[in-house]
Amino acid sequence: MLVRIVKMTFREESIDEFIAIFEDSKEAIRSFEGCLYLELLREKSKGAIFFTYSIWQDPQSLSN
Repeated sequence: MLVRIVKMTFREESIDEFIAIFEDSKEAIRSFEGCLYLELLREKSKGAIFFTYSIWQDPQSLSN
């Protein structure tokens, strides 16, 4: 099992667009072979910082 955390920082004017893209894409990502879990997290004190937290069956699953 592999836990993957990705940190992303956006300009304030791009946040709504990013959230919309993530909402449109999350189910497709979750359906990737080997994806066991996917969640979007947002930093409370600095609202322009986001993290994706995902769990994958193995490192090879990220290459699919």
